[in-house]
Amino acid sequence: MSQPLAQVLGDLDIPRGPDVLFSTQVPLRWYRPGTVLRIAVPERLSCADCQGGGCDRCERKGALRLRAAEEETELVRVTLPQSLTASNIQIRLPHAGALPLSSQEESLPRGHLLLSLAAEDVENDVVSLGKPAPLSEDERRVLAKKSIIVIGSLVLLFIFLLRLSGWI
Repeated sequence: MSQPLAQVLGDLDIPRGPDVLFSTQVPLRWYRPGTVLRIAVPERLSCADCQGGGCDRCERKGALRLRAAEEETELVRVTLPQSLTASNIQIRLPHAGALPLSSQEESLPRGHLLLSLAAEDVENDVVSLGKPAPLSEDERRVLAKKSIIVIGSLVLLFIFLLRLSGWI
């Protein structure tokens, strides 16, 4: 990561499970603002505190389990930011990291997944295109109003052209 981990996490000192790191490549043709990606997250990931070296947070393991081995692969949905300018970005996904390790912390939420994406000219089985989220009721209302305005304008333009040509 180019920034210190404390800066990436900001003031996120709320109790939670351990944070984990995951890096993957996104095919260049999909690396566009607003693209929705589905990312298959591996069962084990590096601890974000020690970056895999082993620390108290991960009980000196360096890697943390996100789910049981028999559970299905977890897919996270990520929308690339509209302000996408760099070929490498980091995204923090709250509550997509590791589960708390001790039984004392069992009631805490999962940690964060610190996801690094790099635009590369490669294909992989980890990243696939996802479906955009459904529109909210307000977004639908705005879209309907804009559609009505466009349709009305086209009808008026059509009538104007018919009058101009002498058909009306």
